[in-house]
Amino acid sequence: MNKQPVSYLQTDPRWAKKDYSAKGEKTTIGASGCGPTAMAIAVATMTDTDTDPAKMAAWAADLPREKDCRVELANSVWVRDDGSFEADQDFLETAAGWVQGGGLRLPI
Repeated sequence: MNKQPVSYLQTDPRWAKKDYSAKGEKTTIGASGCGPTAMAIAVATMTDTDTDPAKMAAWAADLPREKDCRVELANSVWVRDDGSFEADQDFLETAAGWVQGGGLRLPI
């Protein structure tokens, strides 16, 4: 694991104009790539995997697409867990149910 978090920007010119479109859409990593960017930061920081937002977007695009089966890399929220941040548990449970998501605490 890296001692310092890896930093990527979705607007980095190395991948900002790369396609990140779902079927029937037209967008780029720079415009809509917060999910693969956040995933690249987490994966690169927590593992020794050579990745970046473009590689994570390509990985997600290559996942199987079947009826009732879909994977999306969605927005994330990062906070320093110094004990001063408290989230409203009811809000988190409602939000997680609404987007069918969840939370993950990473020691970074």
